[in-house]
Amino acid sequence: MPAVQHRKASRAGGFDVTATVSMASAPAQLLTYDPSLLELNGDLVPGSSTLAPTIAGSMQERPQLSYSTEITYPDGTSQDIEYAKFTLPNGAGGLFPLPMLQLTVGLPFGTDVPAGSCR
Repeated sequence: MPAVQHRKASRAGGFDVTATVSMASAPAQLLTYDPSLLELNGDLVPGSSTLAPTIAGSMQERPQLSYSTEITYPDGTSQDIEYAKFTLPNGAGGLFPLPMLQLTVGLPFGTDVPAGSCR
């Protein structure tokens, strides 16, 4: 439960800007995703994990993506050449910061109007 704050109202035409940071967590069903459902240019490496963490998740073993191209030689033979392979990044896991900005504009008669933004 948030703490109750008592403060004086901004004077008429006055501004008050407040910046805070809260901690947020994602629900369990939003901690992972299946990269095979995305239209990726690379291929998932067989044998690696099929689920990857979102920015809110965290996993020890993560899928790997491989990028390759087929090279055809003058004698007509061809070969797949892997030119990049990497493990998908890990998420922050658990809690992550949620910055908030609030602007308050003072009105006549000792009142004010707050406007908040959460990014």
